[in-house]
Amino acid sequence: METPIVIQPGGQPAFSIIEIRDFVGGYEYTLDPVNRIAHRMKILPHGSAPGLTVLPAHSEYPTQDAPQSALVTLHSESLGSKVIEGFTTSGTRTTRSVPAGAAGNDQAVTYVSEDWWSRDLQLFLLSRQVDPIGTATIRSLTQIRTAEPDAALFILPTDYKIVDETGRFDIKLIIPGQSH
Repeated sequence: METPIVIQPGGQPAFSIIEIRDFVGGYEYTLDPVNRIAHRMKILPHGSAPGLTVLPAHSEYPTQDAPQSALVTLHSESLGSKVIEGFTTSGTRTTRSVPAGAAGNDQAVTYVSEDWWSRDLQLFLLSRQVDPIGTATIRSLTQIRTAEPDAALFILPTDYKIVDETGRFDIKLIIPGQSH
């Protein structure tokens, strides 16, 4: 999966982060094309992830920085089904409301996310998040092929250094001509 990273004026991608999930080999790689590094992590069994917390719909929980009395409210609703890229998906809209003062905010803020899940592929085919100022982030899978992928797609470039990771990691980007 290739994700363009936009950091240039005009919205043109500066570079892309490339992720390779090799379920046969048991590793996930995140390629840093600027520094020629392949960050490698073991693929965990389905449903287990470090620090993962699953919240039921319509739940309330305190934010990390907020006192117990300041609650963030989650509300989820079904959007029904729709076909995306030829696959039937189920949609869910989740609204997260953060009361004033809960996270250093002067006013109440609302985040809205919409996710479309394909049961056949066990993947989200479309995710859309809107932040409180109205900026939308959209991630979608396109040109989906269900045939067995070419094995060459899972071979790392020979000039990449492999770095084993056990948790979160950063990719540091130094843009020529900009101060650090």
